Amino acid sequence: MGWLSGWKKRIRLAIDNNDITAALSNFPILIYLSSSSGINNADVTSVFDEVGANRKKIAVTRGDGITQCYVEVEKWDSGNEKAWLWAKVPSVSNTIDEVVYLYYDNSKADNTTYVGDPSDAVAHNVWDANFKLVTHMRDDPDTSHVRDSTVNANDGAKKAANEPIVTTAGKIDDAQDFDGTDDRISVPDVDELDFGTGDFTVSLWFKPDVVAETGILVAKIYMRTGVSWAPGF
Repeated sequence: MGWLSGWKKRIRLAIDNNDITAALSNFPILIYLSSSSGINNADVTSVFDEVGANRKKIAVTRGDGITQCYVEVEKWDSGNEKAWLWAKVPSVSNTIDEVVYLYYDNSKADNTTYVGDPSDAVAHNVWDANFKLVTHMRDDPDTSHVRDSTVNANDGAKKAANEPIVTTAGKIDDAQDFDGTDDRISVPDVDELDFGTGDFTVSLWFKPDVVAETGILVAKIYMRTGVSWAPGF
């Protein structure tokens, strides 16, 4: 097993193949760092003890310990010693546990070749051309917008500042709390979101306050002809 040259410390992370129904390729995985991470509730706060707020002094590699993966830092909260990272791995097996390594070393220069914030071009490499829009539902760059993490820059505009309002009670990091009346987030009418008759996937996390009637969660709407597609509940 190799070791990434020049890096002092690393943590071994394994993806349980029993939770993978089919093999995946070029797949973004979530890495959550905290005092209770993963299925074994591991304490990985040693990362923050080493690098503090220097979120780009990290590297994620494949199981060989050498080949680096692109990383998007969704959120790095050194004060509370929590972080949410997305790393693009070439493959995830459903027959053997997939292993990646997280390196961290405060003496290293920022790893800007492979690690970036959602606004950094290098982080766009986590989401390949199959991803047309990815938003983590954080206020970014301000309380009136949410950012698209892909290269397409299909950023969302809220109805107004704090409409909806951000909350830290999301399933993964932050979320947006819609009032159920007129809060909305709109994205541009662009070709990437015109899927035609081909297959496509829309996925999201949502938690309703009540389920008293049906509702639309996300939709592609043509003002003259009506709704094109609209997943709901």
